[in-house]
Amino acid sequence: MSDFSRYRDRGWSIIIDECPSVFDCQSHRTPALAANFEANYALDPVGDTLWSQVRLKSGAISGAHLRDDEALSGFQTFHKRAASAQGVFVSVHDWQQIAEQNGKRWKWWSLWSPAELAPFDHVTLLANQFERSVTLKLFRTFFPRIEWQPFSIPDRREWLPRRMTIRYFANEHAGSTDWWLKNERGREAIEHVRQYLASTLDDDDLFTCNENLLPVLTGIRAEWRKPRQAGENRFSTFSRATMIYSSKVQPHERTTFAEWEISSDDVIRSREYEDLIQFACRLAVRDPHSTVPIIVTVYSRDQAEALRSFFAASGYVDAALEMIDIGIGDWVRKRPGQRAEFLTISDREQHERQSKASKAERQRQRRAADRAARTAAGTYRGPGRPQRAAGDNPQSLGA
Repeated sequence: MSDFSRYRDRGWSIIIDECPSVFDCQSHRTPALAANFEANYALDPVGDTLWSQVRLKSGAISGAHLRDDEALSGFQTFHKRAASAQGVFVSVHDWQQIAEQNGKRWKWWSLWSPAELAPFDHVTLLANQFERSVTLKLFRTFFPRIEWQPFSIPDRREWLPRRMTIRYFANEHAGSTDWWLKNERGREAIEHVRQYLASTLDDDDLFTCNENLLPVLTGIRAEWRKPRQAGENRFSTFSRATMIYSSKVQPHERTTFAEWEISSDDVIRSREYEDLIQFACRLAVRDPHSTVPIIVTVYSRDQAEALRSFFAASGYVDAALEMIDIGIGDWVRKRPGQRAEFLTISDREQHERQSKASKAERQRQRRAADRAARTAAGTYRGPGRPQRAAGDNPQSLGA
């Protein structure tokens, strides 16, 4: 954000429309750049944590030189944050560590401080479900002395009732760009989606997806727009939208957020679901006088449920779910630690039956091998109680 110091003591107020993006986090594997970081950035360890705060050294590289350097231009945001009041924190105490981590990645993060708004007499933030956002969770963790007062803006317009159908493809799994692009079954799933959309959407449909899915989702005639469309009013004549979109927590973010008790579900709610809600709100549903039925299509049931919950709370939208059967409805994705990935629930049940049979066969073979070994050693005895040799007498075990 900008420098607001010139507004101090001048009676100004500020209104921020939509939830601001305040957190940056990246991970890198850059052992060859250790000397460069050592020359430009000082590290101040933060207590007994794994983090250090970054300071620009005297004579550090300029932002302009960084931008023109092909090897280092990807660190422009890092440099800009390190030079700002909000600062940067890295997961090393000595830059030499990034050269010695044997392939491990190092992380950095930066959080904008709402204290920079202090020059204003009054601050108003307009955002949907801000109390559930990752932004507010971060602010409350790092700036506990700031008081947040929720308020609502009364809407005196009369909204006519309308029906919304929220359609989805996947009942048993959620999508992600990595899975759609890098996993064999994920690629198969997104191809099923592509074929359906290419045969059903037309110029009257609004369409969005992650930009890196565009080379995959070809042949779709709908009007494509970037996923994040908060505040946009140009599409209020559209009544149909399809959103094949994912914005999950990244692996390098997961452990960092966990330190602050922010879960992966919190991130999905704040990022993915909120982007879907904002995009859907660009349609005719934003017109108080429209009664045209709305059709919204997303990838998975959890996304559809999030949309239904939001619109049902409005009081004027009758939202219903509908699964579209394109052959991936009951596919089940691999979970961390799972050795196999199952396509469908029936496949999973068949695998469990085969697993039990394989286990029983392994136990049978182990018992047979053990019996053969003891027979060869002369120590094997058959089933039943051992026979007493002639002349043996029972031994007393008590007085």
